[in-house]
Amino acid sequence: MKFKLCFLLLVVDASLSAYAQKPEFFREEISFGIDSVFFTVNGDYYFRNNSNEYHSYVIVYPVRSNNTPRPIDTIMVFDRNDMAHPVRVHMKDTLVTFTLNMAPRSVKTIKIVYRQQHTGNEARYILLTTKFWQKPLESASYNLVVNKNVKIDKFSIVPDSAVDFGDTLIYYWKKEKFMPENDFEVRFSLLRY
Repeated sequence: MKFKLCFLLLVVDASLSAYAQKPEFFREEISFGIDSVFFTVNGDYYFRNNSNEYHSYVIVYPVRSNNTPRPIDTIMVFDRNDMAHPVRVHMKDTLVTFTLNMAPRSVKTIKIVYRQQHTGNEARYILLTTKFWQKPLESASYNLVVNKNVKIDKFSIVPDSAVDFGDTLIYYWKKEKFMPENDFEVRFSLLRY
């Protein structure tokens, strides 16, 4: 049995093929949110199995540690083709693992939703591990939803646009051939009214 290991979503090939290959992680669409307590992530992750064989991969999904007693408050993983049945996950500290089964020459979209307490002035999502896939994402889109009581002080990646909805601001990013140079980090202040 040959195991392959990479990262963002770290992948271990759990198939029996001696010449198995990892899936291709080629796209992500993520919505972030910051409120007075939590940083939330709601993402769709796109994978391709370019081989002519069925593969079963163990995906290791890292979540940034923020030194809180519960690094991940809540997490759910779904195959977008079967949203009625969550994928079984195993969680240890800041690592979540689950199995990705892929038919030959197939594409699969996995939805991962989680929240964690932020530090009160900073939230971060791990992007730099994309480099372990050894190629840029074909496309990536992100948005961040914040209430007006969250004042953004600094972004690690400057947004492309923002829309003001009165009590809510939404920031947008759209990337093509994206190999991140930074994690997605937001520094902010919580305003008291």
